[in-house]
Amino acid sequence: MAGPPDGLCKRAVQYHHIYRASGGIFCFALIAAHGAVWAQWYLKIARIGAIILALLDRRAPGNYPTRMAHFDAYTGALKDINRRVMIKAYTILHFAKDGMDDSALVDDLPSEIVIEIRRLLARQMSGHPATNAEKRVLYEAFFRWEQDNAVGPSVEAAMAAFDWPLVRGLCLRPWVWFSYFRAGRSLNFKDFTSAEERVEKALAAFDMAALRGWNKVDRSLRLNPFVRRLTTAQ
Repeated sequence: MAGPPDGLCKRAVQYHHIYRASGGIFCFALIAAHGAVWAQWYLKIARIGAIILALLDRRAPGNYPTRMAHFDAYTGALKDINRRVMIKAYTILHFAKDGMDDSALVDDLPSEIVIEIRRLLARQMSGHPATNAEKRVLYEAFFRWEQDNAVGPSVEAAMAAFDWPLVRGLCLRPWVWFSYFRAGRSLNFKDFTSAEERVEKALAAFDMAALRGWNKVDRSLRLNPFVRRLTTAQ
């Protein structure tokens, strides 16, 4: 279901399924779906820019193929991270939903997050939907956990191996805009390798989604042409 590393939009659809399967409590999956769609077009545009700079940057080490190999290795690592996080999110949600014995929890599944998902699902089944504050606590807990266990070390290793100073510097400062953000509002990084800055931006993305309304955030994803094409083909 996660597809190959390049299958970002395929994973956006799967992230959306995860969100729906959670009854709307696992907001990380919906926001991650928007992130995967954003990355699909952003990385394509970034690669065009890298091709131009690889031809023009006379101070860059190596030749054109070497420079592009560094860029492709870095973006390939980001796509692989996205794939692994989707697998983690799917596994954790369904482990929690399917009522598996906690004694079966393995080292790479966070028991506290599984327990919280079960608690919120039980609340929802009893007619007491989770509040945005509760969803935010779950969102932050999962986000920080996957940063520690899947994202942080991989981003740092990929950036350390990125031997092209000009483009490496640009990749440290990505510009992020999801379709549910209001016009003129984006998340602009100063240092993408900073775990705390990634958490700060992720919480800002949650707060904007909660303010917009989860139904509208869901709808804006489903109306995305990349997602609609894949959903129609299924």
